[in-house]
Amino acid sequence: MKNRFYRGFTDEHVLLTAIGGSMFGIPLFSGVEESWNNMVEFIGRVAKRLYPNTVHDGVYGISARFDLKEIGVPFPVGFKVNETAQRISMLKLGGPELGPFLTLELNNSKAFVHLGEADAAGGIAEWLLTESGSPTLFAT
Repeated sequence: MKNRFYRGFTDEHVLLTAIGGSMFGIPLFSGVEESWNNMVEFIGRVAKRLYPNTVHDGVYGISARFDLKEIGVPFPVGFKVNETAQRISMLKLGGPELGPFLTLELNNSKAFVHLGEADAAGGIAEWLLTESGSPTLFAT
């Protein structure tokens, strides 16, 4: 079986890290600012895996504004959303037209600090489920 690489880490390394974090309580993030890049990447990865139809015209993007401590993930294709809602940002994704992004604000992202990988992924999944509905992971 051929290993896939993700930023220099094999799938096996990611799996071992997740298992170690779950078993021994190794925190994934030490703080929002200290772990910003990893947090953005992790939230995006979890969101994309749970909602594969958030890929628009072959493109997936994460919105991240460090100055506001805000992370956004795109809504699934065809999702009906109130574009004027406070936690919605309209951004370009996969073309010139704008698409709705759900933003995770500082207070929400603090909830993932000091959690292991499994717990952090579960928290992100719960946040997305509340805001975006059931995951499309198993949709055909």
